[in-house]
Amino acid sequence: SSLFVAGWRPGSGWICNAALAYQFLIRPLLITFGKDAPPLDMGDLMVILGALLGVGGLRTKEKLAGVAAK
Repeated sequence: SSLFVAGWRPGSGWICNAALAYQFLIRPLLITFGKDAPPLDMGDLMVILGALLGVGGLRTKEKLAGVAAK
C-alpha cells in the first residue's frame, strides 16, 4: 500500500538506495559543478547492503520451498 511496506527491511533498502544514489550519481554531479561533497563510508554501506540481499535471498528460498509464513 505504501512505499515502506512491511517493516525494517524495505526501510533499510530505501536508505541503502539513497546512499548509493548519492555516492555514485549525486556526488559526482556536485563535484563536476564545483560543489564540496563529502564521500560516504562505502565499507559500512556494503556490509548493510550485503546483509539485506542475503536476507532477501533466504526469504525467496523459503517462499519457493513453501515454508514461509504468509
